Amino acid sequence: MAAAGLTGNKGWNDPPTISGMAGGSAGQTASRLSDVAPSGEGQLPNGGRNSPNENPGAGDVMCHDASESRQFILEQLNHRKEACLPRLNARHAAEMDQHLAMLQEQLSGNMLSARLEERLHKLFQALADADRTAVRTVQSEIVLNHSSEISSWMIGMKRLVHESSKMLSS
Repeated sequence: MAAAGLTGNKGWNDPPTISGMAGGSAGQTASRLSDVAPSGEGQLPNGGRNSPNENPGAGDVMCHDASESRQFILEQLNHRKEACLPRLNARHAAEMDQHLAMLQEQLSGNMLSARLEERLHKLFQALADADRTAVRTVQSEIVLNHSSEISSWMIGMKRLVHESSKMLSS
């Protein structure tokens, strides 16, 4: 009795029906995702950018070359690390130092993208300016937009930012 009532009706788990498909009937279902997806083969959404809100070049203009930026990041990293290490217990200090050593190695070896280096520059500039809102914003941008590049050094960076922020408030 229930089966007779479902004839011609769609069940909750039935595949979508495609209307207007060449050579298809009204009851034909999609067999591949490409049958229902819009065309644009080989193109990434948003023109290949990581985020729809990300506008390349807007507000990220570097006033200096990459080596100067890298040098600024390394200097700020060492300065902040030296200021924070005495405030931590031995285990946390060793972990932070180990994680940040990876970042220093990647920066020195020019292994990070220019965009990530720009964000790190902005992060350390915001720390130097004691702008906590900018620090949180840039740190979030790094995590969201550069997840394939950051490794465990971000753990050390988060602790460094946290300790630097605590030092600012005291």
